[in-house]
Amino acid sequence: MNFPEIFKLRYSRAALLVGAVFVLIFGAFVRPVQAITTTPRIEINANPGESVTEILKISNEEKQSRTFYTNLQNFESQDESGSPRFTNRKEDLAVWVEVAEVITIGPGETLEIPIKVNVPENADPGGHFAAMFLETTPPNADQGGQVGISSKLGTLLLLRVNGDFVQNANILEFATKDKKRFFTALPVYFYYRFQNVGEDHLRPVGDVLITNMFGRTTKILPANPVDGSILPKSIRRFETVWASSWGDLQQGADPEIPSPAGPGFWDQVKYQWHNFAFGKYKASLSVVFGTKELKSDSKSYTFYVIPWQLITVVISGLIVAFIVGRFSIKRYNRYIINQATNNKSPKKRRTKKDKEPL
Repeated sequence: MNFPEIFKLRYSRAALLVGAVFVLIFGAFVRPVQAITTTPRIEINANPGESVTEILKISNEEKQSRTFYTNLQNFESQDESGSPRFTNRKEDLAVWVEVAEVITIGPGETLEIPIKVNVPENADPGGHFAAMFLETTPPNADQGGQVGISSKLGTLLLLRVNGDFVQNANILEFATKDKKRFFTALPVYFYYRFQNVGEDHLRPVGDVLITNMFGRTTKILPANPVDGSILPKSIRRFETVWASSWGDLQQGADPEIPSPAGPGFWDQVKYQWHNFAFGKYKASLSVVFGTKELKSDSKSYTFYVIPWQLITVVISGLIVAFIVGRFSIKRYNRYIINQATNNKSPKKRRTKKDKEPL
């Protein structure tokens, strides 16, 4: 076997080895998307002593059948992030709900599961809250404590018992993130803390209107982009972001958050150019809430966007352009004057003496 044949053989083996490794790595990380999805939230209105039936939809996008066990837990507000705190105590809404204990769903199948809520005649008017979890193992009745919703597939049940109850709320605070007043470029993050002092859950609806120094509308942001609710006697923090000066004024549009600028001066200049805003701005938050009667609240916050690195470059460029332009104009004027002077200078007349031959 000569050298070229040996080289080709070794090259082929190496290519096969690399290909096998690539297939193993590629196959390990690329998997088909499979999931179980369910209705994330069900809101129910009922009178004391009434039974109401709602439908829970469950879809199986996997290629195999799945069996789930239902587990009902009450929940309440845990912190200002909106994360609920669950409890296994068998009381209130968790024991008012009738639903199948075992649910089996086939591959590619969508089921509609009836959920019946039997409201006692002595139920307190206002909000009652529970979650129905779908678990792959039967629930342990002896296990208590807090359970994170992210560890289970669940649906929130928000029941409003009609009657005489308080429904009121207010905006505690509205500002930019870290309460900054001065920025060099977009994005600008806003937050507000909404306090529910009533006896039922509320969902604020509204917008943040941003106007420039001339009073013209620059941007309209959704005040509740996550469509979140606030449980009774609790406070929740909502956030929204002004990420672009351009584009249509659309409610609920997902903003494209620009990547952070590099540490260098010219990185900042480039970043400010692509995420430009300038001047004094006013952000006005206005929300409405309530089901028995609509109520509203509003607050405003003033801030400034001064892209000083970009302004420094622009001003420096204008100064250089002015100096160069002025020098060029002066030089051009001198050239025109010299040309005009040369054209107007009298020609020397020839005398008879000049005409005589030597």
